[in-house]
Amino acid sequence: MLDEKTTVPDVPELPWQLRLGLVYVDEKPTVFALYRRDESGTGGHVVAWLMALPGDEAVLIPIGETPSRPIVTTLELVQRRWLRLLESELVQVMGPQAQHML
Repeated sequence: MLDEKTTVPDVPELPWQLRLGLVYVDEKPTVFALYRRDESGTGGHVVAWLMALPGDEAVLIPIGETPSRPIVTTLELVQRRWLRLLESELVQVMGPQAQHML
């Protein structure tokens, strides 16, 4: 039996973003980053992602650091402990907001 891919080779498969369902919630998580500036202060890089969950909890995801696993914590502990440990500052994240854009 032939599938659509073999009968219509010119039609590309839909990207995964277009196959997602949609759910509305009262509150959605907010994404922040822990940012480490370079010595000159003109640049830097993200050392961890922070997802602030509704309520007081947060999930910290270090990038290339130890520990490298997600850490369930609170915003208060991130500000008190993790910023100092990762030698970083808490920053807001900006970027493309299109629904189906990576």
